[in-house]
Amino acid sequence: MPGYKNPDLEYLDQQGNVVGYGEVKTVGDADQSAFNKQLAKAVKQLRVREDVEGKMDVNEIFIQVPDLVDAREVRGWFRSYQKGRLHHGSDLEKISGYHVRVYTGSGSKLADVDLGVDADGGHYDESTHTYYSSNGYSY
Repeated sequence: MPGYKNPDLEYLDQQGNVVGYGEVKTVGDADQSAFNKQLAKAVKQLRVREDVEGKMDVNEIFIQVPDLVDAREVRGWFRSYQKGRLHHGSDLEKISGYHVRVYTGSGSKLADVDLGVDADGGHYDESTHTYYSSNGYSY
């Protein structure tokens, strides 16, 4: 089946049963297009897994971006990705529960979000350069 590749990460319960998968992606360019391409690739890999094996308890995506990217920029990239899915006839419900974490190359966390939740539902604190989303995550 196309797109059915071994995951980067495999999550097991205490009995050794697979309960989820994770994908790790690196974005070499600090731009929305490169980010969206890697995010879409990771989502597709996880979705194909679920199509074959059924719904998983854990779906995680880790993305590394260049150090010059900031949290506000990443927030905009998430919104763009979500709007693109909606524009092309997909809904966010299908990716609800997909947990995405974004880090810089030097290890600073820029985002920690549920991909299927509306990224516009929160507020940005200019003094701390942090976005507080309505779902409790901050980036």
